[in-house]
Amino acid sequence: ASLFVTLEPCAMCVGAILQARLGRVIFGAYD
Repeated sequence: ASLFVTLEPCAMCVGAILQARLGRVIFGAYD
């Protein structure tokens, strides 16, 4: 699965993404 977001995920969000075992994260801009 892929997740598309507008900004770079925060540290807590990255933890949730890892828990969800997503295949890749695509973000539009660095924070």
